[in-house]
Amino acid sequence: MTIGSRLEEMVRRLAEDRLMLQASVLDAIGSAAVERVLDFVQDRITEVACAHGLCTSRRFSPGHCDWEISQQKVLFQAMNNNSADVHLSEGCLMLPQKSISGIIGIGPRSNNIDSYNPCTTCNKQDCPGRKQGLRV
Repeated sequence: MTIGSRLEEMVRRLAEDRLMLQASVLDAIGSAAVERVLDFVQDRITEVACAHGLCTSRRFSPGHCDWEISQQKVLFQAMNNNSADVHLSEGCLMLPQKSISGIIGIGPRSNNIDSYNPCTTCNKQDCPGRKQGLRV
């Protein structure tokens, strides 16, 4: 998912004009916007899966839950590089920056993928995304 590069260009111009507060606020709005787009798409995927008697997992992205950021390359290859004008930097960061990649699992309700929480099996105790109160 991406909201494109226009907002990023506007943030850059504001920063060049030393309007750092405005640039920071606009950048934060862009981050929230791409998350909302992804929420919408995930909800739609879940609706379609439910209509077929299936359920969906949480979404997972490279760079989270100990999934190495270098795995972006695998996702992009799986899409045959048809990535809505999103490209990877040498460090596997997406350009434009207000883009998110990832996967959502789809399967039968009996697999309980809708309630799977990776924090229950992860040993990383200092993760900022760790769900509070979970012990491994």
